[in-house]
Amino acid sequence: MHGVLLTGFVPFGDFSLNPSQQIAEALHGERIEGHRVESLVLPVEFGLDVESVLPAIEQIQPHLVLSLGLAARAPCLWVERIALNLRRVDGGERPIIERGPAAYFARLEAESVASAIRAVDVPAVAHVYAGNYLCNHIMYRVLHHLSREGDTRRAGFIHLPQSSALAIDMGCDQSPSLPLEQMEIGVRAAIASVLCSET
Repeated sequence: MHGVLLTGFVPFGDFSLNPSQQIAEALHGERIEGHRVESLVLPVEFGLDVESVLPAIEQIQPHLVLSLGLAARAPCLWVERIALNLRRVDGGERPIIERGPAAYFARLEAESVASAIRAVDVPAVAHVYAGNYLCNHIMYRVLHHLSREGDTRRAGFIHLPQSSALAIDMGCDQSPSLPLEQMEIGVRAAIASVLCSET
């Protein structure tokens, strides 16, 4: 296993941009701690997200699978600890995988990763869980896939706040936001911290 699979999402809802897509694309082809980053931008649709990412895991065989997503109310980078077997459907909720485990823990040390991000002057915290929408869905499905295969590779999820440019573009300039370039530095530090923890 070698390399990093980094995923983001296309814009959704009223959002004109998605910083997770922008950062994934910016880091594509970069080498971090000797590992090449391969980026994948996912559709914002249940099912199609998994159809994109699971074959990529098998093809690339990355050492680390790190997914990014937008959390518009986040005041900083959230390094998620837990993915729940829960998704929002037609105003209600149902399991992502029937009779699947109730939750999976991220395969990275969330507090250590958050600390590494803060060390490069980017605000970040270890957050409890990834919600009940597509971000949680992709985190759960990736971890479920690796668990079923008996795969020990690392995997996790980071929620990003709005970029400053996005917040202004959306007329939400009073909402939490960070410069895109600063978040990119934070994601790069997160990847490096996970890879370095293995050496």
